[in-house]
Amino acid sequence: MASLTAQVNRRLASTRVLLAELATSSERTPFAEQAILEAGLFHLCCGYTHYLRELCGYYGVSSLAAIDTEVDARQALERLGKQPAEVTELCQLAQRPDAWLSQLLSSYRACWASDANSEHLIQVQRLDDTPLVDLSRAHLTQWLDELQATIERHRQSSTEC
Repeated sequence: MASLTAQVNRRLASTRVLLAELATSSERTPFAEQAILEAGLFHLCCGYTHYLRELCGYYGVSSLAAIDTEVDARQALERLGKQPAEVTELCQLAQRPDAWLSQLLSSYRACWASDANSEHLIQVQRLDDTPLVDLSRAHLTQWLDELQATIERHRQSSTEC
């Protein structure tokens, strides 16, 4: 489980590095800025997935590689007869459209969206076009701070038990 904790912390730190990079230079094209933001989003979502696995490992789930979403975590834990408050909280945050976690996951899914009418065509994206994902430094910073605070609170409560 220590390695899962390290993976979570590494992904969150990677997001912080990318945000710091965005703050250091203003001579960047909009496309380059969007690429860095999306990289931060990737690291943040990877950190979230690792955290779900960390939680499941803490509660005794053995097949951690199968955990990719909070729903996967909830189902794996229910099979063990467990319903931890941490996973319930994450499920609620993921389902509420106005919640930070829902917005984070929605932005990540938008990176994978494609035009259903062009399944067999290679899409061309002009580099100066509007980005596919509406993402800003403020969004990414808020989501990182919220995820970090949630993880720290959960970890703190599990060490007190």
